[in-house]
Amino acid sequence: MKTKTNTLYQISTESMLNLSLDVLKFYYDSMQKRMNDYYQQARDTTERGYKVIGIYVTLLIALCAYLYTNWELTAVGFALLSLLIGTAISTTCMLMVLLPRKYMPLGKSAEELIPNEYASSFGDKTPSDMQMKCILRDEINTLEYCIQWQGECNIHRTRLFSFSLKSIMTSILVSAIIYLCSILL
Repeated sequence: MKTKTNTLYQISTESMLNLSLDVLKFYYDSMQKRMNDYYQQARDTTERGYKVIGIYVTLLIALCAYLYTNWELTAVGFALLSLLIGTAISTTCMLMVLLPRKYMPLGKSAEELIPNEYASSFGDKTPSDMQMKCILRDEINTLEYCIQWQGECNIHRTRLFSFSLKSIMTSILVSAIIYLCSILL
């Protein structure tokens, strides 16, 4: 999932004039595939998150219930408390992945396609191939923005997901270390 946060790439008017209509259509189709892939990645991350959040919430409930009924200032109590803290952090991160996320819909409405503006700027003498090239250029430029935006959102959500998993694994390790130290000392 590689995206650039640099300047947004735009097809210039000169490039549009030099490229054939078929080449512009190819670019547009290729970019649509990339955008669909990014949406699929976002859906997959959400689906995995729902599976993991169930485990986290179950673990949180079990740890809280146990600590509420059996709290003692012992190494075992602190080991369980470290598990609870790590699980709470992990759950919070996973909720940030799952809660309503930013979304940019595929396609455009008629208002966003601005057919009236295109019709008035083209006039009667603009060949249909040239009209299509202009529209495709604008669509490709818009799609490039959408691809970069969705890629950055996916990267952010993936980092939160990874941090969530690292947090719970770290809490397990800390809990084990606390418990082993209490046994050995």
